[in-house]
Amino acid sequence: MNQLFPDPASPDVLFGPFDILVVVLLSALCTFVVAKVYQITHRGTSYSQSYIHGLFLMAFCTAIVMMIIGSNIARAFSLVGALSIIRFRTAVKDVRDTAYLFFAIVVGMGCGTGFYLHTLVFTAVTSVFMWVLFRLDYAVKNDTEEILKVTFSRASGAAEAVEAYLRSNVREFRLINSMRNFDKEDDTHVFVVRNLKGQAREQIPEGLSEIEGVSHAELYLNDQQVHL
Repeated sequence: MNQLFPDPASPDVLFGPFDILVVVLLSALCTFVVAKVYQITHRGTSYSQSYIHGLFLMAFCTAIVMMIIGSNIARAFSLVGALSIIRFRTAVKDVRDTAYLFFAIVVGMGCGTGFYLHTLVFTAVTSVFMWVLFRLDYAVKNDTEEILKVTFSRASGAAEAVEAYLRSNVREFRLINSMRNFDKEDDTHVFVVRNLKGQAREQIPEGLSEIEGVSHAELYLNDQQVHL
């Protein structure tokens, strides 16, 4: 590879320090864009700085590996054998995290094989597309199910009052768990609720807490309703 933009279909050649520097710097530039879009569009509580650093390392390693392999079949099979002894035990909680890992790998593959223009266009278009999906809040469901936990005194007979309140303020609910505390003589009911009838979410626990005998009420939101 004696020129800055080589022919990706050229036969296997040796790479100089300048070629390696170009590949690494271009991989870093594209991965920086990928990581920044990930930071902007991330939701939930699973954000990790080490994951961002891993995106860069993934892109760099993939780019260099692609340069080393080139068109050599023997090297490709040797790499498969070497990687087969590595066990990845870190669980990726969000499917978007897996997709961004694949994003970084594709960036590294494009840079390592000399498809610089293709990689730049792919990074720019995909990043803009992901940002647009985030801004439009695309595919969010407004009728998502939420978990409601209510604790009340067993002797007060508040169970009927709780269900009457839910019928008045929630379009759909169902009891999924009932727990009895013999030490404090109270019960805890766990409901799945959907489609609040014009009520703000924080008003549901407040309204339930005003019922005589109810000691505690909590409404748990899902990830897409929590904007961090």
